[in-house]
Amino acid sequence: MAGTSGAVGGGASNASMGSYHKIKIYFYGIDASSESKASENIVNRAVSFLDPPFCHCELQFMNGESLAVYANTQVSMRKRTFEDPQYQVLTVPCTPRQYDAAYASACTFVGLPFGWMALINCKLMLFAGGSSATFCSKLCCDVLNHAKILQDAPRSDFVTPSALYTHVERELLRRTTVQNAANQGVTPALDFHRLSPA
Repeated sequence: MAGTSGAVGGGASNASMGSYHKIKIYFYGIDASSESKASENIVNRAVSFLDPPFCHCELQFMNGESLAVYANTQVSMRKRTFEDPQYQVLTVPCTPRQYDAAYASACTFVGLPFGWMALINCKLMLFAGGSSATFCSKLCCDVLNHAKILQDAPRSDFVTPSALYTHVERELLRRTTVQNAANQGVTPALDFHRLSPA
């Protein structure tokens, strides 16, 4: 991984977004009306059937590197684009410290194998923790949880791509609500002081 000064290899120093950084989470869904649905691999079809609409997710850092794992492969980080229209993206702002923690965590997962039992257990919920393997939404969730980016972080062993999407979307909405409330609380005070007699 190519490192950058003042960051843990994630390109944060060169791609700063003001006082915050960002991590993108791409979610892949099968288009039910598409003729290509039959050509999707069995894992994607099964996950999408059990908890629609998404069947895969990946994290992308600001330097373009994406963290991912696919069936029968190992976790890898590589630069890629997400041009397929079946991908949807959620962009999560975070502090530079959270970003660096997430990137460092992601690097520790590289080489970890995909786990069929871990994936099956995601829906059956037979056991928690202890697995030396992973699957896409568990991988993404583990990185986000390690960096403390999500409030009320979901249990990674039991989170599907669709469940993670819902949780992240809810987190972004919560942040927007808090920010709006803070803004509404500040504006009247400024108006009050401005309008008060000298």
